[in-house]
Amino acid sequence: MNINTKHKKDIIGLMRQNREIGFIPVNAILRQNKKRRFFCIIKQNRIIAYILSGAIKDNKTCIFQMVVNREYRRKYIGTKLLRYFERKMLQRNVDRIACRVRSDFIISNNFWKKNGYYLNKQVINKNEKWINIRIKKLERR
Repeated sequence: MNINTKHKKDIIGLMRQNREIGFIPVNAILRQNKKRRFFCIIKQNRIIAYILSGAIKDNKTCIFQMVVNREYRRKYIGTKLLRYFERKMLQRNVDRIACRVRSDFIISNNFWKKNGYYLNKQVINKNEKWINIRIKKLERR
């Protein structure tokens, strides 16, 4: 999906709703969009969910950030976006996707587990919080 600077307010609004995800500058997101690493769902001309991914290296990539607007949570928007992202990654010959999730975010970890991302290992971040590294091996159908 193509986004532009008019969507900056949507992205900033989603980030403010989700302070636990950390802050990535909006201009960085717009740069990632140009590199085809930003995937979003737009409804009524507003971004309601997005995934920000990293570069593809050795047929692997990682999800840096995934956000769904609060009013659209628990409505399979995140799952639909994730499945779309995975299909696009398969088209780019990616066979493995990783993501990092704070271990104390139970709902988030359940979401990733339900979508096939297994717990690979745990690490401690610079803020001394436990982080789950979750991985999914993509399969061609």
